[in-house]
Amino acid sequence: MNHYNHATPHHWRGDVSLQPGIGVFIGQSGDNKEHRHWSHQISIALEGIIEMTANGQSYQSIALFVKAGTSHQLIASSVFFIYLDPTIVQAKTLISRLGEQTAICELPQDLVVLFRDSLMACNSLKAAIARFSTSLAPHTSAKVDPRLQKVLSVLMRDMSVSTFSSRKELAMLMELSETRFSHWFSEQTGMPLRSYRKWLRLVYALEQVLHGQTLTHAAYKGDFSDQAHFSRTCVQMFGVNPSIFLTHLTLA
Repeated sequence: MNHYNHATPHHWRGDVSLQPGIGVFIGQSGDNKEHRHWSHQISIALEGIIEMTANGQSYQSIALFVKAGTSHQLIASSVFFIYLDPTIVQAKTLISRLGEQTAICELPQDLVVLFRDSLMACNSLKAAIARFSTSLAPHTSAKVDPRLQKVLSVLMRDMSVSTFSSRKELAMLMELSETRFSHWFSEQTGMPLRSYRKWLRLVYALEQVLHGQTLTHAAYKGDFSDQAHFSRTCVQMFGVNPSIFLTHLTLA
């Protein structure tokens, strides 16, 4: 693993790895505006502590959990981030452990040890993801509704082929009315379909840039109206313009 203790403050530098439903970052976090994204975030300090603010309140700890949809702002630090899509069983495990109403809280010490050990025991971020995913998932009775898996498969397929199934089509797939489908999807994921699809589009577009595509091409692939729309969405959800955010990141 690389070490980022001496990275220039205020610039994002480090390694990123993306797996279905899970993303990780290790390195130096940088400047960011208050933002909120539709994934749970685990933040573990590589040195010192993690600091962030939310709704005028300050949080400081070795490790913090931020629930999906919670507005927050990070203070630049040397850090290990784990982003969990709320629909995966590992995310449901974590929420069952921490409590449904938890917005921002300290991560229990045993979970800090689990994530740090997974990182230190592996020679790649991909291997670390596999290790902590396997370790976390068995300790729960939480399951993902097979019907939701079916809908998510369609949404992910839509990303790859750049066509987007309508709410009506998804409702018909579930044999539900559009209204009932909307309520059901929000109950299952904790967010409206439109918000979740926008989150998927952003992640997909960011992946395109990390794989060497231009911001314009990434915006097109993510079905954003233009590069400016893509950039605004990234600022809303990560607090950083992608032209700055992605410059010094390496896809591991």
